[in-house]
Amino acid sequence: MKQSLTAVAMIIMLVIGLAIGIGVSPMVLPSQGGTPVTTTVTGEMASALSKLKVGLILPITPEDFSWNYQADTSIRTLSKQFGFDLSTAENLFDGTKAEPVATDWATKGYNVIIGQGIQYQDMFVKIAPQFPNTLFLCVDCFKGGHDGQSPANVGDVWWYMADGAYLMGLLAGNMTKTNKLGIIGGGRVPSIWAGHEAFKRGAMK
Repeated sequence: MKQSLTAVAMIIMLVIGLAIGIGVSPMVLPSQGGTPVTTTVTGEMASALSKLKVGLILPITPEDFSWNYQADTSIRTLSKQFGFDLSTAENLFDGTKAEPVATDWATKGYNVIIGQGIQYQDMFVKIAPQFPNTLFLCVDCFKGGHDGQSPANVGDVWWYMADGAYLMGLLAGNMTKTNKLGIIGGGRVPSIWAGHEAFKRGAMK
């Protein structure tokens, strides 16, 4: 059980690492004190990873060469390197459509089910208590076991877009000669919207 939990923890770290361009082994993570912390995938960890069953749910297809492509490519890279079983489901744009797939995978004993988008957040929170041995990892979400209200086996990855967007706005505001600025972004997703608002604040600084 301990080895399985270690593998699940590592898969989260590795997915996040690939998503932000760190790489997989060894992996360097920032620490609170500012000194990088290196985590190396040992043989024991690699062995545990190889026994995992992982599922990835995508709202559209990887052919967007953006949000979905990044997730699909990252998890396939990890699957190839560590040899774990991987299943993907595409074109499941919302939680209602994705729920039967997530439930089926969890029933079959999948260790980790990843939902690439906030639209899966409430669905994961809903079904997670039925499958305590499965980790439901929601990307670009804010609900998770850490909040004391959501099931402990729901994890979340939050994209901090506001910091970078603020600096972009600050730069744009200092460079403009017309005082007319614009930003093209995504839909009304909390992390994206936070980036829009941060850009405006930076531009008005």
